[in-house]
Amino acid sequence: MILEVLVSFCPKLRDQSENFENRCTIVCYHGTDDNLISNIDKEKFGKNINCFIYREVSFDKVDGEIFKNTKHGLGSDYLKLFDYTMEKYKFNFDNGKTLELDTVEYNTNIRRYCIDYINKVPRLKIANISV
Repeated sequence: MILEVLVSFCPKLRDQSENFENRCTIVCYHGTDDNLISNIDKEKFGKNINCFIYREVSFDKVDGEIFKNTKHGLGSDYLKLFDYTMEKYKFNFDNGKTLELDTVEYNTNIRRYCIDYINKVPRLKIANISV
C-alpha cells in the first residue's frame, strides 16, 4: 500500500519498482470503489511485480463477513481475510528452515524504538531518550 502511493508520486521509484524482483507471493484484494487508488491502476501496478495476485472485490463479492464494502480497506475483517487467503492459496512453508531476524533499532530525537525477535514473535520496546 505504501509502496503504491509512493510510486504514483515519484517517477524514479516507479522505474525501480518495475525492475523489482519479487520472490514473495503478494495477494492483493482491491475494491472497485477505492477512492485512494483506482482498481484499474492497482491491477496495472501489480502486472510489473512477480508473484502478484490481484483479486478485485466488487459489490457481488461483499459477503458481510470478510468484505463489508468495496471502498478502501474493504471494511475487512483481517483475521478472517488471512484465514481465507491461507486456505484458498494453500501456501507451502518449509518447516525445516530457520528464520533468523536481527534486532532492529530506530532512534528519533525523543525515543528509541527496538524490535527484537528473541521469542520468535516481534516484541516492540519504546524508551525515552534523555536529553
